[in-house]
Amino acid sequence: MYDTANNNPDPLLSPEETARYLNRDIRTLANDRSKGEGPDFIKLGGLIRYAKSSLDKHIADSTIILKK
Repeated sequence: MYDTANNNPDPLLSPEETARYLNRDIRTLANDRSKGEGPDFIKLGGLIRYAKSSLDKHIADSTIILKK
């Protein structure tokens, strides 16, 4: 979660920001969390955060490439 090459921390997104980034409903994210599905998340105290790199990995892992 930390880019040592550039000394830049991985941005942490709120559930609202994550919902916009993934084009999903915030309630879907909450349901996925409760079922142990969806992108990895971090719980900091009472706050839920998503590392942007985890979201990008989730998108890549969910991508289906059709062969022609």
